[in-house]
Amino acid sequence: MRKLAAALEDEGLLHRAGERYHWASETYPADHISLRTVTTDNFVVIDTTHRDAQQTKKRNIIAEVDWGSAFATIYPKAIYLVESVPYEVQELRFREDEEKVAYVKRVNVDYFTDAVSAKGVWILQRFEGREQPGYVAEQGEVLVAEKVVGFKKIKLGTMENVGSGNVDLPQQEMQTTSAWLTVAPATLARVSRSREELIDGLRAVTYLLHHLAPIFLLCDVRDLGSWLGDTTPAETGAVATRESTKARLMNAAEFNPTIYLYDSHAGGIGLAERVFEILPDLLRRGLETLAACPCAFGCPSCVGPVNEVGRRAKATAAKLLRELTA
Repeated sequence: MRKLAAALEDEGLLHRAGERYHWASETYPADHISLRTVTTDNFVVIDTTHRDAQQTKKRNIIAEVDWGSAFATIYPKAIYLVESVPYEVQELRFREDEEKVAYVKRVNVDYFTDAVSAKGVWILQRFEGREQPGYVAEQGEVLVAEKVVGFKKIKLGTMENVGSGNVDLPQQEMQTTSAWLTVAPATLARVSRSREELIDGLRAVTYLLHHLAPIFLLCDVRDLGSWLGDTTPAETGAVATRESTKARLMNAAEFNPTIYLYDSHAGGIGLAERVFEILPDLLRRGLETLAACPCAFGCPSCVGPVNEVGRRAKATAAKLLRELTA
């Protein structure tokens, strides 16, 4: 502690008076720590259609978006809501030699946009593993890559898909920590002989565990990421959409489906290690949640919307969880 205090004194941050150290900087330590994100790179959102009291056109800053969220929320042609007012993104400047700015204009539309992302997770280093009768649980360091490749236009009220578009944005990569669960082939064989049915069920389990884990971790659901892949993914750095990942799993010579629950913050903040510790309890709570949910085929409260996971996903997920908790 004395060495650290002396180093801070050399930096001019502390002042020593006798045996006590006093804070001497003009700013306080918490001023440099964001409560919203671990990164300091933020995008400024500027309304180009704002007019002042004299009706003079004047650019106005209406929001600030952190780097991790920007590419999924303020991509070109996205509808960005500020206090329920819709704005359409005209331009996103993100290159190193540019200011991080999104230019938007106020619009009157009856739809919102939802980003379509491609993702990939690659195991870099295994720290710890635990073999259970129906699965192998591990935790370690992973590389997560994600790229927004397009968007859907969803009509307000009816939630109909009324259009789509493509976007050209850079791929984002980060090293972080993760816990992952690989289901044993014998377990899969007892549940179903259909790969498609198993993939739908595993996606349902992934959704369920992702949304239950924050209850155990006392964190926000966005602090964790999830992905259904395998232990031998495609070449490093090659991201894939949900559909292409499903196709690859369907046609793979070896079927090793793996559920990843990773820390959404670069480097990790300890969430993945805790997920690894509580995984048996998490699986049991998942089975209880499915049994308690009154829906027939799936809903956002259990395995996710039925149109995303399939009508057989909930039943298959229940079978999988019974095998994994036996």
